[in-house]
Amino acid sequence: MSSPLTTPTVAARGLRVNSAPTPTAESDVPGSRTEIVSHVQRINAALVAWDQWDANRLLPEDLRRQLQEPPLSASTLRVLRRMLLRQLGSLPLAG
Repeated sequence: MSSPLTTPTVAARGLRVNSAPTPTAESDVPGSRTEIVSHVQRINAALVAWDQWDANRLLPEDLRRQLQEPPLSASTLRVLRRMLLRQLGSLPLAG
């Protein structure tokens, strides 16, 4: 049996961790309206990929497509989207 010090890390074993780093400073959050909308659109596309992956799992085995599990969890994506939408809401309206 190997000790914790010699056990390969999760990343070394090729496994994905379904979490994302949270912004640590205000500078980590996108600032312009265009940047934020772009990020929200990408998050929405990633959530669509989760919907497709979940729907594919419900199909009978012989009808399933070969899809990879999205790298970020759906709950993480929803949290990120909520943060971005709050940031977007705090920006002044363009005149």
